[in-house]
Amino acid sequence: MRSEMCVSALVVAGAMGMSLGGCASPGSAHAVKAVDIAAESAELLKVDAAWAATIATRDAAVVGAYFTDDVEIYPPGSPALIGKSAATAMWAHMFTDPAFSLSWKATDAHVATAGDLGMTTGGFEITFSGPGGEKMAHGGKFVCIWTRQPDGTWKVYRDMWNADAR
Repeated sequence: MRSEMCVSALVVAGAMGMSLGGCASPGSAHAVKAVDIAAESAELLKVDAAWAATIATRDAAVVGAYFTDDVEIYPPGSPALIGKSAATAMWAHMFTDPAFSLSWKATDAHVATAGDLGMTTGGFEITFSGPGGEKMAHGGKFVCIWTRQPDGTWKVYRDMWNADAR
């Protein structure tokens, strides 16, 4: 009986501690900001669409402005590109191809409960010059991880895509 009482007391004390530990006053180091996940996800879809629209500029600096400094890009069949300058250089190279065109649409967005990390997924269509200069086109899908910056903007932290089977 005594051991059951001790276990019960520990369970109650633990529950109270967890309860009290989760109650932080505003401004304390443990305060949690309420995040409207649906609204944040909708905002992230808009940001992704704005980024997709920058492709029409064919300006790598404009496209690259959406990257974090430590972005990692995982292009299909190629090594990872690490850092904003490497990712921006990839875009600059693609824009030198007169046949290059790209469009994508994020069809889904999820934002973490803390509101600082998000993910978009969707499909793309790309056209480019293939071997021998012939124009090639295909579609595929992507996953893009975004981080909320201190100024409130979203930036691309990780980007990966691959082509659908032809």
